[in-house]
Amino acid sequence: MKHLDDGDLVDLLDGKTDAGTAAHLQACAQCRAELVSMQAAMETLRWIAADEESQPSPLFWDHFARQVTQRIDALPTGWTAWLRAPRLAAAMTTVTLILVVAVGIHTLRDAKEGSPTAVVEVTPPTSPGDQPRDDVEADAAWAVVRSAAQDLAYEDAAAAGIAPQAGAAERAVSEMSNEERAELARLLDYEMKRTGA
Repeated sequence: MKHLDDGDLVDLLDGKTDAGTAAHLQACAQCRAELVSMQAAMETLRWIAADEESQPSPLFWDHFARQVTQRIDALPTGWTAWLRAPRLAAAMTTVTLILVVAVGIHTLRDAKEGSPTAVVEVTPPTSPGDQPRDDVEADAAWAVVRSAAQDLAYEDAAAAGIAPQAGAAERAVSEMSNEERAELARLLDYEMKRTGA
């Protein structure tokens, strides 16, 4: 048995019916229930449209929109200003980078102190395809750093006071061991060849 479609039910609501539709409606409980549901919805809509006191004044919407705009535009002051997204992201990025560098330096120093001094010969790869690469995309620590710094603009970092200071890179390189400098040189050479710089 084919049930009545929405068009037939709307026709019934409008009082337009034919013998086949009326006969089906008498025999089919599902279609009768659907018609009763549509009648209740129409009655509710009529009641809402007739009750003009339930509608707010047009002046309410102007005042409401103005209040929302003012609250969005208001800048937080005091300690809550640090909770704004760019500053919080910049601070979290800085903390994460400091922790990564500190753990790396500590690990390198422990490895250097715990093992006898050895001469390490570093040979640059002959081609980018020969270079074994760490899977940076799968590294969870770098994923945290990337997500924290993803939407951070340099200007926001500078405004928050977490931009690198002048001479920071030179100080970092001067504090590296000979092995670390050789590895840095190898990595820079590899990246320059890879990007064609």
